[in-house]
Amino acid sequence: MRCPTSCPLTALVGLMAWLLAACARPTPVPPSPTPTITVPPLPTRGPTATLAAARLAPAPQQGRPAPDFTAVDLHGQPRTLSQTRGQPLVLNFWATWCPPCVEELPMLADYARRLQGRVTFVALNVDEGPTRVQRFVDEMGLDTAALQVWRDATGTLALEYRVTGFPTTFFLDEAGVIRAIRVGGMTEPELQAGLRALGVEVAP
Repeated sequence: MRCPTSCPLTALVGLMAWLLAACARPTPVPPSPTPTITVPPLPTRGPTATLAAARLAPAPQQGRPAPDFTAVDLHGQPRTLSQTRGQPLVLNFWATWCPPCVEELPMLADYARRLQGRVTFVALNVDEGPTRVQRFVDEMGLDTAALQVWRDATGTLALEYRVTGFPTTFFLDEAGVIRAIRVGGMTEPELQAGLRALGVEVAP
Protein backbone atom coordinates (compact mmCIF):
# COMPACT_ATOMS: atom_id res chain seq x y z
CA MET A 1 0.00 0.00 0.00
CA ARG A 2 1.36 3.43 -1.03
CA CYS A 3 2.14 5.87 1.76
CA PRO A 4 -0.34 8.76 1.68
CA THR A 5 2.47 11.25 2.46
CA SER A 6 4.40 10.41 -0.71
CA CYS A 7 2.32 12.69 -2.96
CA PRO A 8 2.93 15.93 -1.03
CA LEU A 9 6.64 15.07 -0.78
CA THR A 10 6.87 14.52 -4.53
CA ALA A 11 5.12 17.80 -5.17
CA LEU A 12 7.50 19.63 -2.83
CA VAL A 13 10.55 18.15 -4.58
CA GLY A 14 9.11 19.16 -7.96
CA LEU A 15 8.48 22.71 -6.77
CA MET A 16 12.04 23.04 -5.47
CA ALA A 17 13.42 21.81 -8.80
CA TRP A 18 11.33 24.37 -10.68
CA LEU A 19 12.50 27.21 -8.43
CA LEU A 20 16.15 26.26 -8.87
CA ALA A 21 15.72 26.19 -12.64
CA ALA A 22 14.02 29.60 -12.62
CA CYS A 23 16.81 31.13 -10.55
CA ALA A 24 19.39 29.77 -12.95
CA ARG A 25 17.86 31.63 -15.89
CA PRO A 26 19.63 34.90 -16.78
CA THR A 27 17.77 38.01 -15.68
CA PRO A 28 17.12 40.41 -18.58
CA VAL A 29 19.19 43.58 -18.25
CA PRO A 30 17.17 46.76 -18.88
CA PRO A 31 18.60 48.96 -21.65
CA SER A 32 20.76 51.85 -20.49
CA PRO A 33 19.24 55.32 -20.90
CA THR A 34 20.09 57.13 -24.10
CA PRO A 35 21.28 60.72 -24.33
CA THR A 36 18.23 61.59 -26.46
CA ILE A 37 15.52 61.23 -23.83
CA THR A 38 12.85 63.88 -24.14
CA VAL A 39 10.78 65.13 -21.23
CA PRO A 40 6.96 65.21 -21.17
CA PRO A 41 5.20 68.10 -22.93
CA LEU A 42 5.42 71.49 -21.29
CA PRO A 43 2.48 72.57 -19.17
CA THR A 44 0.58 75.74 -20.02
CA ARG A 45 2.47 78.67 -18.55
CA GLY A 46 -0.37 80.74 -17.14
CA PRO A 47 -2.80 83.21 -18.74
CA THR A 48 -0.15 85.40 -20.37
CA ALA A 49 1.48 82.51 -22.20
CA THR A 50 -1.90 81.03 -23.07
CA LEU A 51 -3.03 84.33 -24.61
CA ALA A 52 0.19 84.54 -26.59
CA ALA A 53 -0.31 80.98 -27.83
CA ALA A 54 -3.74 81.91 -29.20
CA ARG A 55 -2.13 84.57 -31.40
CA LEU A 56 0.74 82.49 -32.72
CA ALA A 57 1.99 82.54 -36.28
CA PRO A 58 2.52 79.16 -38.01
CA ALA A 59 4.85 76.79 -36.19
CA PRO A 60 8.58 77.23 -36.88
CA GLN A 61 9.67 74.87 -39.64
CA GLN A 62 12.87 73.84 -41.32
CA GLY A 63 13.52 76.09 -44.30
CA ARG A 64 11.59 79.06 -42.87
CA PRO A 65 12.80 82.10 -40.90
CA ALA A 66 12.81 81.65 -37.14
CA PRO A 67 10.32 83.92 -35.35
CA ASP A 68 12.06 86.94 -33.88
CA PHE A 69 11.79 87.52 -30.12
CA THR A 70 13.29 89.42 -27.23
CA ALA A 71 14.51 87.65 -24.08
CA VAL A 72 16.73 88.79 -21.19
CA ASP A 73 20.27 87.75 -20.40
CA LEU A 74 21.65 86.86 -16.96
CA HIS A 75 22.12 90.58 -16.23
CA GLY A 76 18.49 91.37 -17.02
CA GLN A 77 19.39 93.09 -20.29
CA PRO A 78 17.07 92.60 -23.30
CA ARG A 79 18.48 90.42 -26.08
CA THR A 80 16.81 90.15 -29.47
CA LEU A 81 17.22 87.13 -31.72
CA SER A 82 17.55 89.19 -34.91
CA GLN A 83 20.62 90.91 -33.44
CA THR A 84 22.52 87.62 -33.79
CA ARG A 85 22.10 87.52 -37.57
CA GLY A 86 25.21 87.61 -39.67
CA GLN A 87 26.55 84.25 -38.48
CA PRO A 88 25.00 80.82 -37.82
CA LEU A 89 23.15 80.35 -34.54
CA VAL A 90 22.50 77.35 -32.31
CA LEU A 91 19.41 78.10 -30.18
CA ASN A 92 18.89 75.63 -27.33
CA PHE A 93 15.73 75.60 -25.14
CA TRP A 94 16.50 74.06 -21.74
CA ALA A 95 15.72 73.91 -18.01
CA THR A 96 17.84 73.20 -14.94
CA TRP A 97 15.63 70.25 -13.88
CA CYS A 98 16.06 68.44 -17.22
CA PRO A 99 18.76 65.68 -17.05
CA PRO A 100 19.48 65.59 -20.82
CA CYS A 101 19.88 69.38 -20.75
CA VAL A 102 22.38 69.19 -17.90
CA GLU A 103 24.25 66.47 -19.76
CA GLU A 104 24.62 68.35 -23.04
CA LEU A 105 25.19 71.93 -21.81
CA PRO A 106 28.95 71.45 -21.15
CA MET A 107 29.30 70.14 -24.71
CA LEU A 108 27.45 73.17 -26.06
CA ALA A 109 29.66 75.46 -24.00
CA ASP A 110 32.77 73.70 -25.32
CA TYR A 111 31.65 74.08 -28.95
CA ALA A 112 30.65 77.69 -28.31
CA ARG A 113 34.20 78.34 -27.14
CA ARG A 114 35.77 76.43 -30.07
CA LEU A 115 33.60 78.16 -32.67
CA GLN A 116 33.51 81.60 -31.07
CA GLY A 117 33.40 84.23 -33.82
CA ARG A 118 32.02 81.69 -36.32
CA VAL A 119 28.83 80.42 -34.66
CA THR A 120 26.66 81.99 -31.94
CA PHE A 121 25.37 79.65 -29.24
CA VAL A 122 22.38 80.73 -27.15
CA ALA A 123 21.09 78.60 -24.27
CA LEU A 124 17.54 79.89 -23.65
CA ASN A 125 16.33 78.86 -20.20
CA VAL A 126 12.57 78.46 -19.91
CA ASP A 127 10.36 79.58 -17.02
CA GLU A 128 12.94 79.76 -14.20
CA GLY A 129 14.04 82.65 -12.02
CA PRO A 130 17.32 84.55 -12.49
CA THR A 131 18.82 83.45 -9.16
CA ARG A 132 18.23 79.77 -9.85
CA VAL A 133 19.64 80.01 -13.38
CA GLN A 134 22.70 82.00 -12.28
CA ARG A 135 23.44 79.56 -9.47
CA PHE A 136 23.13 76.63 -11.89
CA VAL A 137 25.46 78.28 -14.42
CA ASP A 138 28.02 78.98 -11.67
CA GLU A 139 27.85 75.43 -10.31
CA MET A 140 28.27 73.98 -13.80
CA GLY A 141 31.17 76.33 -14.53
CA LEU A 142 29.71 77.28 -17.91
CA ASP A 143 31.70 79.82 -19.92
CA THR A 144 29.02 82.44 -20.54
CA ALA A 145 31.47 84.57 -22.50
CA ALA A 146 31.08 82.00 -25.28
CA LEU A 147 27.76 80.30 -24.50
CA GLN A 148 25.19 83.07 -24.14
CA VAL A 149 22.54 82.28 -21.52
CA TRP A 150 19.20 84.00 -21.99
CA ARG A 151 15.92 83.59 -20.10
CA ASP A 152 12.40 82.99 -21.37
CA ALA A 153 10.98 84.15 -18.04
CA THR A 154 7.32 83.17 -18.61
CA GLY A 155 7.67 80.27 -21.05
CA THR A 156 5.93 82.26 -23.79
CA LEU A 157 8.82 81.88 -26.23
CA ALA A 158 8.82 78.11 -25.78
CA LEU A 159 5.13 78.13 -26.69
CA GLU A 160 5.78 80.28 -29.75
CA TYR A 161 8.44 77.85 -30.89
CA ARG A 162 6.14 74.87 -30.14
CA VAL A 163 8.68 73.33 -27.77
CA THR A 164 7.13 70.10 -26.45
CA GLY A 165 10.13 68.73 -24.58
CA PHE A 166 13.55 69.66 -23.28
CA PRO A 167 16.06 70.09 -24.66
CA THR A 168 15.03 71.32 -28.11
CA THR A 169 17.63 72.88 -30.39
CA PHE A 170 17.16 74.99 -33.51
CA PHE A 171 20.01 75.49 -35.99
CA LEU A 172 19.68 78.84 -37.81
CA ASP A 173 21.79 80.06 -40.72
CA GLU A 174 23.23 83.56 -41.12
CA ALA A 175 19.90 84.92 -42.35
CA GLY A 176 17.94 83.44 -39.45
CA VAL A 177 16.44 80.57 -41.47
CA ILE A 178 15.94 77.28 -39.60
CA ARG A 179 18.08 74.58 -41.21
CA ALA A 180 17.65 71.79 -38.64
CA ILE A 181 15.65 71.05 -35.49
CA ARG A 182 16.68 68.56 -32.82
CA VAL A 183 14.23 67.43 -30.11
CA GLY A 184 16.00 65.66 -27.24
CA GLY A 185 19.55 65.56 -25.96
CA MET A 186 22.35 65.47 -28.49
CA THR A 187 25.45 63.37 -28.78
CA GLU A 188 28.53 65.06 -30.22
CA PRO A 189 28.00 63.54 -33.71
CA GLU A 190 24.40 64.80 -33.66
CA LEU A 191 25.53 68.31 -32.74
CA GLN A 192 28.09 68.18 -35.53
CA ALA A 193 25.38 67.08 -37.98
CA GLY A 194 23.33 70.14 -37.01
CA LEU A 195 26.34 72.37 -37.54
CA ARG A 196 26.98 70.80 -40.95
CA ALA A 197 23.41 71.76 -41.89
CA LEU A 198 24.64 75.33 -41.36
CA GLY A 199 27.71 74.74 -43.49
CA VAL A 200 29.99 74.61 -40.45
CA GLU A 201 32.62 71.88 -40.26
CA VAL A 202 34.35 71.22 -36.96
CA ALA A 203 37.98 70.11 -36.86
CA PRO A 204 38.61 67.00 -34.71
